[in-house]
Amino acid sequence: MDETDLVFKQNILKPICKGHATFGDKFYCLLNEYSMPLLQDMAEDGLLELTDHSITVTKLGFHFVRNTYRAFDIKWLTAEGSHVGFSKAV
Repeated sequence: MDETDLVFKQNILKPICKGHATFGDKFYCLLNEYSMPLLQDMAEDGLLELTDHSITVTKLGFHFVRNTYRAFDIKWLTAEGSHVGFSKAV
């Protein structure tokens, strides 16, 4: 595991389990680089609320909380053909 993997691993469960997470500058920069397009799509669908350095899962979003894992899966996001998956939310 490299440093980026460790940072994502340390922060992945906060929004999933607690419904809210505030991120430091280092992790937020990584989110911006890798995850923000997916997180913004989820926010537009009403599943998340995004602010400068925080994510809050909405009431509706808790029904789809497993889908938020994808936005924090650095290996999936950086892999070639990463938009092909085995399971998708309906």
